[in-house]
Amino acid sequence: MPRLIAKVLVVAIVDGVRQEFQPGSDLPELPAHDVEELKRVGAIEDPDETAAGEKATVRADAKAAGDFAREKKAVAAAQASTASKK
Repeated sequence: MPRLIAKVLVVAIVDGVRQEFQPGSDLPELPAHDVEELKRVGAIEDPDETAAGEKATVRADAKAAGDFAREKKAVAAAQASTASKK
């Protein structure tokens, strides 16, 4: 089961008892539908899932920066090869 953290006050029924979970608190196991909806509205997060998403973003940004640098260099080379020399 993934570790879930409350980002805001979360009120849930656990084992038939109403419980409040303060921001930063670990949540008990909840029904999958509840987890999906609470994530959708930004009330809870899975720290492992968040870290994986951040790593993927860093990798994608690095790849985009590399692609951009290569394309920029190619354009500069093409412009230099067709520039008129005086």
